[in-house]
Amino acid sequence: MWIRPLAYSSKINNIVVKIVTTVFVLNMQLKQLEDHQLVTKKIYPQLPPKVEYSLTSLGESLIPIITKLGKWGDENQEQLRTVIENNPNKQELSPEK
Repeated sequence: MWIRPLAYSSKINNIVVKIVTTVFVLNMQLKQLEDHQLVTKKIYPQLPPKVEYSLTSLGESLIPIITKLGKWGDENQEQLRTVIENNPNKQELSPEK
């Protein structure tokens, strides 16, 4: 399949925008977790740059709660799926083209 250069360039630009947006959102969420003292950030002075995040004791205290929430979701998955699918106000997520 032959793709015109302009159409190919547009597709690449769309992919780049999605990647940049994803990285921006991830960094914003990590900053919020750090601000709330749920994670700590360690920056290594090297090239390429390296950063590691670790849970604080406060963050680790959330693990049992998140685990229970996940278990609840698993146990109620079918009912939740039915409720979501039958919701007249649901917003459809259209697949990317």
